[in-house]
Amino acid sequence: MTRIPDIAKLVEERVERSGEGEWIQGSGWNEALLDEKRYLMRWDIDPVSQHNPVVLRHVTGHCILANSLSLKLGGISKETPEPSGGTILRDHTGEPTGVLKAFVAMNMVLRLVPEWTTEQWMRGIRHATKLWLSEGVTATKENYPRRQYESIIAAYRTLIAKGEMKIRSYVLCG
Repeated sequence: MTRIPDIAKLVEERVERSGEGEWIQGSGWNEALLDEKRYLMRWDIDPVSQHNPVVLRHVTGHCILANSLSLKLGGISKETPEPSGGTILRDHTGEPTGVLKAFVAMNMVLRLVPEWTTEQWMRGIRHATKLWLSEGVTATKENYPRRQYESIIAAYRTLIAKGEMKIRSYVLCG
């Protein structure tokens, strides 16, 4: 099991390796696998990320956790109305917890995250491939955002040309 402080520590380590104001992204959190058995909240990661906007995607892809800076940049506050077709989870006082559910709410913050460069995609693909191989996975089907199609395909083509793709990946951009 993982504890919420462990996730905060991972965010802190990433912040330490990043420049002030640089977006920090992560994925794969799942409240069912946390010792605390609850959603992460912005208060869990704010102490280690005051100067960097942070977005952590849930394992399902249907919600995100945004820290206070990300919420501020997205114009999300206690006064922000519920977006039609999405949810801003709030505490008992009406303050946003940082959890945004469904694409329409998530996009209030995600639209601000800069697109990755081809080199960033290559680093991410290398890292994911190493993890997949360690678990015995030899093929994947990946769905990426259409708006980043050119960088993603360029990353895969470069890795293939260098002989660095050790698994088969079916790449969808849509």
